[in-house]
Amino acid sequence: MAFKSTVLFGQIGASDAEYGQTAEAKARNLSFVSPISEISAQIELNFMRLYNEAGQNAFAPYLFAGIGVFSFNPQAKASDGKWYDLQMLGTEGQELNQPGYDKKRYSLINLSVPFGLGMRYNFLKYYSIGVEWGMRLTFTDYIDDVSTTYVSDTLLKIYRHPVVAELADPVDELEKHKPGTARGNAQTKDWFSYAVVSFTFKLNYQKSCSAMGTKAARYNNKRYRLR
Repeated sequence: MAFKSTVLFGQIGASDAEYGQTAEAKARNLSFVSPISEISAQIELNFMRLYNEAGQNAFAPYLFAGIGVFSFNPQAKASDGKWYDLQMLGTEGQELNQPGYDKKRYSLINLSVPFGLGMRYNFLKYYSIGVEWGMRLTFTDYIDDVSTTYVSDTLLKIYRHPVVAELADPVDELEKHKPGTARGNAQTKDWFSYAVVSFTFKLNYQKSCSAMGTKAARYNNKRYRLR
């Protein structure tokens, strides 16, 4: 078993028009991209030693799990060609200061629970390469800025901006969703996954300490004999 800390940078995204699995999802036409930055502490459980008894190269599969903190910032592109930070726009009526729309904006920093598996291969005594696949369970449903229900298109245009109304419901005017109909699924939280290739160099502190201890013992024995 080993302990490790991990820093992760990446970007995730999705598009209903391209990846929607149903006609309803494609018609929703929402899309986003979001940078992800995470720092985590993890426990790694190895199934076998990286070096076998003969000192030959060996594979080492492992599992890992931990706790982390990550930041995100969902963004979308409007018809004017510009990218907008969706959290600030309040596409689901956050802080609209109108009856029924008094919820706060969601935080862009949240907890994550990383877990997954990997395989490491030692090709020299202190060097190894590996591949790892991991999942992230989060405690937010807003990585994609989609969670609850649609807001009145008219209210968003009047009290926010027409661009906000467009990004909240990017369909033709005659196809706008009714306020209160489902935009996402607030009963579930968001997940994301990643794959990584790693390179590791092992520092052999134990061998160095043993060598220092041997030299010290010899020095002490020599002093004793001189007395």
